[in-house]
Amino acid sequence: MKYSIDESLLQIKSKSRKLKIKKQRRNVGFIAVSSVLVLAMIIATIYNYMGLGISGTDLGENRYSKYGAFMVPNEAGGYILVGIICFIMAVIITLICCHYADKAKKKSKKNEDF
Repeated sequence: MKYSIDESLLQIKSKSRKLKIKKQRRNVGFIAVSSVLVLAMIIATIYNYMGLGISGTDLGENRYSKYGAFMVPNEAGGYILVGIICFIMAVIITLICCHYADKAKKKSKKNEDF
């Protein structure tokens, strides 16, 4: 027999750790890219409704608020936009905290195993 059982188990464990790390990096990359895309969409929306881009006011339509959502009265648009931005930032912070908590938990479990 070429390998002992202990050596083969160590190889299996190291391969599974590498696969888990690769999956975690892929997930973190996906979260980072998606959060950047959401931030870009928010910036584009703010840019558009501040009158800097092509908006309804450029086309002669003066029905919408320049500073927020177009489905509510002009006075409430800014509050809605701030609420959406705060919600997205809270989700991002929560995901980062969960990631670091899982990482710490796995590190402590790894130390207990050895």
